[in-house]
Amino acid sequence: MTSWFYRLFRCSPKQAALAALIGFCIAVALTLFAMRDRVAPPAAENPALAQWQPVSNTRLGYAFRLPPEFSLTAKQEDTYTRYEAGDRIVEVFIRPATSIEKGLLLLDQERATAYEGLPSVRIDQEEETTVAGQDAVTREILLNAAGFSAIETFVFLKGTVVSFSTLFATAEAIGEEERAFHALVLSGVTFP
Repeated sequence: MTSWFYRLFRCSPKQAALAALIGFCIAVALTLFAMRDRVAPPAAENPALAQWQPVSNTRLGYAFRLPPEFSLTAKQEDTYTRYEAGDRIVEVFIRPATSIEKGLLLLDQERATAYEGLPSVRIDQEEETTVAGQDAVTREILLNAAGFSAIETFVFLKGTVVSFSTLFATAEAIGEEERAFHALVLSGVTFP
């Protein structure tokens, strides 16, 4: 029964076994690659988020969680919301775009001369990532006019770019504590 394989590919039984082993390894690697975003526990299972308050926008189809001490301090229709607790601010901003790249390009053009011809932000770090299985871009920035740092993550969703930003009013530089808080907020994001 296995002799057809040897004849078809003109190989010895050892070579056939090696080819089968390589094929199996490739299949395992592809399966692990496809499941890489499913390794982290969902927000509902994350014990750190259990006591956090749910926030959602059903029209645009996203939800996330915030610590209970955060309260809504600004809202502009469905395009902008701002939540504050002490020196921490979480903003969600929606803008129409055909891709993350186009959304970032428009944002960078607006910011380029927002304050009397001076750039309004300095981008310190930028990386591609995923949020709730969606492609995203995360940036660490310094807001020049305000003089404090922020982490912003942009997700392309249904013809819009959704920006989840965490601003730190007393931090001139982003540290591990700020990165951990932003990552925890992002771990609670869902796109139902």
